[in-house]
Amino acid sequence: MYVSDRFTSRDNLIVVPAFTRLDASASCEIAGPRLTLGVVAHNLTKRGYVTSGTGVVFFAAPLRRIAVQLTTAF
Repeated sequence: MYVSDRFTSRDNLIVVPAFTRLDASASCEIAGPRLTLGVVAHNLTKRGYVTSGTGVVFFAAPLRRIAVQLTTAF
């Protein structure tokens, strides 16, 4: 995922730098087609980046996030 430079103030003087993030996901059906197990990983390269900001306050993203999902259908 690529996000370009963004302004964080109304006067467009402060810019949050662009970043590129590598994500991945995988899933498989278990116990038939009604039950699915999935894994989602964000920021596999563990690069630090700024998600957003307000004026001179910036919010950093987590270095890596991994989630496990279990989905069922009725």
